[in-house]
Amino acid sequence: MRLTQWTNLRQLLVLTPLLTFIVALPLQATEISPPQVRAGFEQQTLQGYSRAFSTATLASEVTGRVQSVRYDVGDTLSSEALLQIDPTFINLELQEIAVALQQNNIQQQQAVLRTAWLQREFERRQTLVGQGRVSRVAFEEIEQQRDQSQLEQQQLVQQQRQLHVKQQTAQERQHRHQPHAPQGWIVSERLVEPGEQVKVGDPLFNVQDFSRLLVPLALSHQQLTALQQQQQATLNGQNIHYQVYSVSPAFDERTRKIQVELEVLDYSDQYREGLLFKVPLTLPQLGLMVPQSAVSNRYGRPQVQRADNQELITIQILDRQGDWIKIAPNNKLEDGTRLVPARSEVQ
Repeated sequence: MRLTQWTNLRQLLVLTPLLTFIVALPLQATEISPPQVRAGFEQQTLQGYSRAFSTATLASEVTGRVQSVRYDVGDTLSSEALLQIDPTFINLELQEIAVALQQNNIQQQQAVLRTAWLQREFERRQTLVGQGRVSRVAFEEIEQQRDQSQLEQQQLVQQQRQLHVKQQTAQERQHRHQPHAPQGWIVSERLVEPGEQVKVGDPLFNVQDFSRLLVPLALSHQQLTALQQQQQATLNGQNIHYQVYSVSPAFDERTRKIQVELEVLDYSDQYREGLLFKVPLTLPQLGLMVPQSAVSNRYGRPQVQRADNQELITIQILDRQGDWIKIAPNNKLEDGTRLVPARSEVQ
């Protein structure tokens, strides 16, 4: 029994270093991946702020006193009117038109009856003239009265049409005493209070459409190209996707920028203006980029060493970006050249 236990223990002691060695191999393989030269680039972070998809100022189309206001800042608009402007005078005008239409209707009925009687009288006298029992003058007189009655009837029909147009115009003006706005928009500013007197053109509300969210930016051609090659960014600290909504064809010669609008696609919180938008970009630049871990700086001479022929190459440092160092172009280095990790970092 003891002999068997000792044999198992010896086997375990022999296998343990082998297992440890096998597990350590992947870690060593990861650590020895050589640094490489990359084409020159510049890392930028563009920032902007969100805004509503559309903004509008609603103005009064009539003159009058505001009786009531039904919305306040932050309210979402429904089918209900924004406010009520005193409609007293327009209501009286509509009543006056309604009375005129009734009177016109009565006059038309009278004209129809008169025209019908004159037509019968015309036909009777026409027969009597043929029999020589009525003078020609009497016949022509009744004919003239009949024609005049028909013209008056037509005139009353035209007056009725004019009154209908006038009524429709007044009804439109009455409707404008209760202005409306697109449903779903949000009130961003209220510019009127009950009891105030307003006239045509006075602003009443500022409203905004937050069904979609835009981010305006002013970009260079290079930044726009890099922006169109990706769709990920952050908005108010949340990872989101975006798409280019519009690119202005105009070019600002003073700033050398193009006006661009991005549309936010999948932001999960409440849409509002002023949310911070950030998108990292990598822009191509002249020169080369080498990892800082591959650069040695002995005696004030920064150098890198190629991995293929072990040649030491003196470089000219232009800039630093995080773990990368930007250097001047060198005919002994190109994009993808493998380097040897340096024993000491740049001072």
